[in-house]
Amino acid sequence: MLTSAILVPWLLTAVPASSASSLLRYDATLDKGRIECVYPISGQYALLHRVLYYSLLLFSIVSGKTPWLVAGALGAAMTYAGSAAVHATILAGISRDSLLDLDCLGIFAIVSVGSLVVTVFFHGGLLMVVGTICAIVAMLRDYPSEDQCTSIPSDATNSTEPILLTSAAQSGLVPFNCTYACFSTRQAFRDPGDIRVVPAGTVSTQRFRLLEVSIWLSRFLGAVVSLYRLLRRHAKQMRSMAQKKLAHEQKRGRPGLMTDLLLIACVVVIVLNEVFIHLSDGIPTSEPPNAVGQWGPWVAVIMALAGSAIVEYHRPAWEEWQRVLREEGVLVEAEKNPSLVPSLWMRLSNMGGKSPATESGPSRSSLAKGIA
Repeated sequence: MLTSAILVPWLLTAVPASSASSLLRYDATLDKGRIECVYPISGQYALLHRVLYYSLLLFSIVSGKTPWLVAGALGAAMTYAGSAAVHATILAGISRDSLLDLDCLGIFAIVSVGSLVVTVFFHGGLLMVVGTICAIVAMLRDYPSEDQCTSIPSDATNSTEPILLTSAAQSGLVPFNCTYACFSTRQAFRDPGDIRVVPAGTVSTQRFRLLEVSIWLSRFLGAVVSLYRLLRRHAKQMRSMAQKKLAHEQKRGRPGLMTDLLLIACVVVIVLNEVFIHLSDGIPTSEPPNAVGQWGPWVAVIMALAGSAIVEYHRPAWEEWQRVLREEGVLVEAEKNPSLVPSLWMRLSNMGGKSPATESGPSRSSLAKGIA
């Protein structure tokens, strides 16, 4: 009988995908000659930020021999993905009269990859699944479109061809005989001046193609995870010694197999998400890759990893120093009476300034060398 441990991952991956598949109906002829007002992808979810997140997450999955680096990389990746999931819930709760916020595309690319690690990092994976569902809701909402607004040809502007109105700033430069209602709208966490105008269907085509492939991947993952949990539960119910030994050997081999499967699934989803986001140049972003906000986090992460490596390199010397302090009783004395810590540090400084010949005993000499 299937238990909740088996049903939960399958429901969290397959059911939302199945419910969304019925909504993937798009007719491009209905949007001919119309435009759609959107908010561009913010710098938080631009390409370099996503690539950094992918790199940290994949490193956390495949690197098991350096836990001191994995902890920092995983913490940074899950913090970033967690904030994206919370943002997705906000976008899903915005009223139906709002404009399409393209952040939902970047968020979907982030949390859809994060939801794949639900079997490894269970609680974080659940948050990613919720974020994925909310991002799908934000993408599939029926957003309004408007008729195209073009300029009035005139000799004053030396324009013989009508110019398409694409931003509110153009209204003061070129005479237009119309405007868009979306320019007067307000939306949470967004500046009306950031509104971009794109041909209707440009974004819809991209997001529906992206969802169509991700849906089938989610179904496949749900089946794999459910089968894995079923086999693991069956292995725990074995009673004979031979069966227990076999289950123990299988248990040791499963993490490697699941790691390989997760790695392959993550790479496939990452490639598909990025290909479909960049399949058309009509998806606007608010920051170019050379902006400080794009490459700055890379510098911060590299410096943090370098700091972790330096700490790990000096860890043996630090542990040896603590061992010498315990042998001298200095560390024990400080732990019993914290108020003596300043005076103890003065004592250690004085001991470190003395030559080994003036110290009494070999341990005192080694302490002076360790402090120096």
